[in-house]
Amino acid sequence: MDPAALVADTPRAQAAALREGRITAVDLAAAAVAASRALDAEVNAFLAIDADGAHSAAQEADRRRAAGRTARCSGCRSRSRTTSRPRAT
Repeated sequence: MDPAALVADTPRAQAAALREGRITAVDLAAAAVAASRALDAEVNAFLAIDADGAHSAAQEADRRRAAGRTARCSGCRSRSRTTSRPRAT
C-alpha cells in the first residue's frame, strides 16, 4: 500500500486495514513517520519525531495482534496538537 495513501486514510480505515491484515502496525508507523518528516521539512512543525519509539511500539502492537490481544486503537496514528486561542474578554 502507498505510504501517502495510508496516512491519508481515516483512523477507522487504518484500523480496518490492520484487522484485515492488509497492513501491519510497523507499516503504519513507518508511513506516519515518513509523512511527519515530509511535513516537518516544509513547515518545521515538530520539536521531535521519535521514529525509534514509534517503530518499537508498532512492533509490540503487531506482537499483541499476532497473539490475539488487541487494543481498540492499537496501531492508529496520533499527532498531538497545541493550539492557542485568545480568551474572550
